[in-house]
Amino acid sequence: IEQEKQERRLAAALQIRSGFTKADLDLLQRHNAALQQQTAIGDEVLLSVQAQLAALGVSKREIVEATKATIGLSEATGKNLNSAAIEVAKVFGGTIPKSLRQLRPDIDTTKEALQFFAEGFVIAKANADTLGGQLARLAANFSDVQEELVKTVTESDEVKRAFATLNDL
Repeated sequence: IEQEKQERRLAAALQIRSGFTKADLDLLQRHNAALQQQTAIGDEVLLSVQAQLAALGVSKREIVEATKATIGLSEATGKNLNSAAIEVAKVFGGTIPKSLRQLRPDIDTTKEALQFFAEGFVIAKANADTLGGQLARLAANFSDVQEELVKTVTESDEVKRAFATLNDL
């Protein structure tokens, strides 16, 4: 249910900003499945971050890079993903945030900021290979199995009719 909510939130945010399509969402979900395996961050969490990035003005063609940048900044600084996404969206908008300048005074350009974020992403990938990372990845993968089981049930016409009947009572 949370996955569906995040998918709709992301699709709406990107549709408003840049003509997002169902095919775009499918492609993004494939990217997220790969990112989940690389970083042990659940795809529903990635969708939430991407919806936030899109709402802050990151374009659909930049969303995958911005997602990796968000993970990298979070890993490098210890910020949560939502806070990191705000900073990353500013960088993608052409502004180097004051907090980033305080952390790394040598960063003057968007390209330098993106390089810093990329270095953090490498650390996130390495952390996913630890025992803790492996357990987090296993939990995220198990969550995906649960989502598929729920989707199978909730997409059933019989179940939909049953819920409609209950709602009409």
